[in-house]
Amino acid sequence: MFRRKNKDRDNSKYNALANYEGDPMTRQLFFFGFYFIFFLVIIFLLRIGYKRNAANPTEKKTGYKEDYSFNELFDQNYHFVYKENYDGVEVIYEGDLLEKEMSFVRSGNPSTSFYKKNDKFYIKDNNLLTWKETENPMGFYQFILPININKMVNTGDYVSYITYMNSKEKDFNYEISNNDIRKILDLEELPDDNTTSKIVVRSKDDKGLKTITIDLTNYYLKVNPSLKNYIITISYSKIGKIEEIASPIN
Repeated sequence: MFRRKNKDRDNSKYNALANYEGDPMTRQLFFFGFYFIFFLVIIFLLRIGYKRNAANPTEKKTGYKEDYSFNELFDQNYHFVYKENYDGVEVIYEGDLLEKEMSFVRSGNPSTSFYKKNDKFYIKDNNLLTWKETENPMGFYQFILPININKMVNTGDYVSYITYMNSKEKDFNYEISNNDIRKILDLEELPDDNTTSKIVVRSKDDKGLKTITIDLTNYYLKVNPSLKNYIITISYSKIGKIEEIASPIN
């Protein structure tokens, strides 16, 4: 009974305010005050949400990392296509990687076959059909190692992501300072270099990695000021499905 009386009293107060027909000025002031307080509450809540997001720089850097993972590449078992575009000239390396072995072909006319065992590279002589030890043919090899790409993405700043119609694929865009890249590769930093490089990670429908594009134009401009573009694109497939690489070396 007591609660019922309180409820009836509250309802009567609400009805009295809602149906107030007194002085028009008083009525206007009442509603103005109500909306003013309402908007103040909204602004307060928005400011709290902004502060919470701004206080989490890790989220800003990694972006939507939960939508893809580099972990499956760390097992070093996949087919790859590495494209290097240097001032419009494209060179393609394609092959298989299984742990510490790698068999791949470099595009050209004719193409050139390579084999990697541990830290040694071998090249096939197309005339003699023999193999001999050689230097690493990939000038950008350190950039394409999954562990280095992972470090660059996590060190860099997340910028945005792009979705595509009729597909669950997404592009995640990052920027990283070139001196941070040098730190990751254990190279000497340049004190006057404030430039950045761009990284685009494309995830597949199943949230696995599809391609990684690294625009290193600004990075190499310090070495070659006349450079127009230097872009690396890496594609992955058959992840975890490479069972064996036949060694051509006795």
